[in-house]
Amino acid sequence: MFNAVTCERRKFGSLGFNIAYDFTAGDFAICVSQLNMFLLEYAPQVPLKVLHYTAGDINYGGRVTDDWDRRCINTILHGFYNSDVLKEGHEFSESGTYHQLPHEALYKDYL
Repeated sequence: MFNAVTCERRKFGSLGFNIAYDFTAGDFAICVSQLNMFLLEYAPQVPLKVLHYTAGDINYGGRVTDDWDRRCINTILHGFYNSDVLKEGHEFSESGTYHQLPHEALYKDYL
């Protein structure tokens, strides 16, 4: 969802980011790959600081040159990479539309 939010913000021009950044599907793909790699490497713990750093400062943040935009990217990312998202029933939106699925959810439940 972080990728969707950052790409959506681009549509708002200077209200979304001070500078127009070209976030790509490659940024998303490398984040997914790193997420998988670090979750397997650090299991059973979730390395939130490592994940936040790689996505916020390297993959997406590496394109960001404006300090306020970097702060914005990291603030958005914190909404997705924090310990609360690991709790069952966590809601990503106030409306509850976007929420954490139960631990026993199958792959098809995520689609």
